[in-house]
Amino acid sequence: MGGPRGEPIERLLARTDQSAECWTFQGRVNSAGYAVVMLRDHTLVYGHRLAYEHFIGPIGDAVVHHDCGNRRCVRPDHLRLLSSSAHSSHHHPGGAEECRACGSSEWGRTPKGRRYCKPCARERARRSR
Repeated sequence: MGGPRGEPIERLLARTDQSAECWTFQGRVNSAGYAVVMLRDHTLVYGHRLAYEHFIGPIGDAVVHHDCGNRRCVRPDHLRLLSSSAHSSHHHPGGAEECRACGSSEWGRTPKGRRYCKPCARERARRSR
């Protein structure tokens, strides 16, 4: 189909506007607004992670943080590695994030590891009875 072919980093950079402070990816983004690039095996990778690994080095278990706050930015000097807990603390400095629906900070995890708001889950269960 349409679009440049080649290595993933080449496709990422071919679709990136580097004329401003941030290098803004102009291609596909996911529902959260992050740049994504498809690999040959049809898996999607985040553009900022691809750029970090190409220009800087391995990521390991860390999280790639955008210092600029622009989720489409793939400029290497706008990216840095943080531990998962440091990244969470950066985005939620007061502690646990509050539920958007009810304001609670009481969270649980499903067996598959997905997070859910316990009070909202209790309310959904009560209404479905």
